Amino acid sequence: MVAAGDSLTSQNGSRLSRLDREILRLALPAAGSHFIILLHHSIDTWWVGRLPEEDAALAALSIASFMVWIFGSITSLVGIGLTSLVARYVGQRHLAGARYIAHQGLLGALALGVLTANIGWVAAPVVYALVTKDPEVAKQGISYVRIFWVGGFGILAQRGCEAIFRAHGNTHLPFLVGIG
Repeated sequence: MVAAGDSLTSQNGSRLSRLDREILRLALPAAGSHFIILLHHSIDTWWVGRLPEEDAALAALSIASFMVWIFGSITSLVGIGLTSLVARYVGQRHLAGARYIAHQGLLGALALGVLTANIGWVAAPVVYALVTKDPEVAKQGISYVRIFWVGGFGILAQRGCEAIFRAHGNTHLPFLVGIG
C-alpha cells in the first residue's frame, strides 16, 4: 500500500515509489561521478591536442590511455571493495567497525598507490617499446604515464574516500569533489 505522498506520477503515467526516488537520489550523483572521470580524460586530450608537437603528444596519450584504464580498474577494486565492506558495517549500525574498515581501506589504498607507482614507473618504458618505434612518442608517453602512476596514490585515496561516503549513503559529496 502506498501512502499519500509516497509516489510521483511520471509522464507516461507510471508511479515512482519512495524507494525509486531514493535509488535515483543515490544513483544520479554516482553516475555523474563516473561521467566526470570521462570528462577529465576528454579535457586532458583536448589540452594535449593544443601542444606544439600535437601528433606525437596525441599518439603518446592514446597509448597511455590503456595504462590509465588499467589504473582505473585498480581504483575501482578499491572503491567497490571498500564501499561494500563499510556499507555492511553501517547497515548493521556497527560504526566502530565501519570506521576501522574505512581506516584500513585508506591505508591499503595508499600502500597500493606506492606499489602501483613503482609498477607504472618500470612498466611505462616496456609498454612504449612494445607499441611504438617513434622516440618522441615514447619520450612523451613515458613521462605522462610515470607522472600519472606516481601521482596515483592521490587518486586511490580520493576513490577510497568516495567509497566511504557512498557506503554511508552520501553520493553527492563525491560528485562535488569530482567536479572540483
